[in-house]
Order: sequence, then structure tokens, then C-alpha cells
Amino acid sequence: MKRGTTIYLYELAWILPSVAIPVGMLVALLVTSFGAGKHLPGVGGMVDPNKVDTTPPFDRPGVVQVAPGRYEVDMVSQVWSFSPNEIHVPAGSEVDFVATSRDVIHGLFIPKTLTNVMLLPGQIARVHARFDKPGTYPFYCHEYCGMMHHTMAGQIIVEAGGQASPPKGGQ
Repeated sequence: MKRGTTIYLYELAWILPSVAIPVGMLVALLVTSFGAGKHLPGVGGMVDPNKVDTTPPFDRPGVVQVAPGRYEVDMVSQVWSFSPNEIHVPAGSEVDFVATSRDVIHGLFIPKTLTNVMLLPGQIARVHARFDKPGTYPFYCHEYCGMMHHTMAGQIIVEAGGQASPPKGGQ
């Protein structure tokens, strides 16, 4: 083999992986996004942060059953607390979180799920989670929101064959 051919093979050995790796990553991203249905949380509109208390559905935060096995949690974050901060759903439930912030940037993070969304003042965020196994799932604010940020948490209690939280407003 001639010296020029050997150098060409070495160059090719470096060039091919440097092209193949980014192409492989792009393919993995596309398959995950479209094939597995993993998308960014949706923006469900805007609400005046100063009028969250009087704007549906945030005027009565809580759990609503929208279909058998499907629930919607209307949630408001505010300095150092979530409302509601305790949510009950039966095992096997699919839950859509509709959330906003009343004051500053907060976050909603539920470990062991794909739920991780920023809550901006007045922006309505929508994110979906499924709870198959009974147990307690904590949720946290993952954006620093002030001195007592570390206390901003709540829990989702998934009950085996149990009942969901009572409807909003005690109906």
C-alpha cells in the first residue's frame, strides 16, 4: 500500500465517525420527539397574574375528573406554596396539570415522571403525567423563588383502587 493511501484511510477513519455521531443523535432526537411522543410542555395561553384569583380555572384550584381514569389539576404557584399542595388520584390515572404562577418564576418537578415545567407569571403551562403505581409522589419547585424556596413542595397520593380528590368547590 502506498503512503498516500494510508494517510487517506486514517483521515477517513476520523471523518466518518465525526459525521455519523451527529447524524445518529439527530435521528435519536427525531425518533424520541415524533415516534415516542415526547414533546415540550404546551403553553395554554395567558392570564393576568394580578387576576389569577378571579380567572377560571385558577379561581378554584384543585382536581377535576374529565373522563374515566383522566384528571385535570388546576394549580397555582405563589411564593413558597402550591395550591393545591396535596392531590389524590387513583392508580392508573392520567393527569393533565394546568398551572401558572401568581408572582415570580416557579417550577413544577415531579420525580419519577416526565413532569418538569417552568411556571411563569401569567403564562399557563400544560403538562401530562401518568401514575400507574400506588404511592406518594412528591412535587417540588425547581426554580429559586426566594428565601423559603426549599419549603415549596406538595404531594400526589396515588391510591390503589381509591378515589380521587373531591371535586373543586366541594361539589
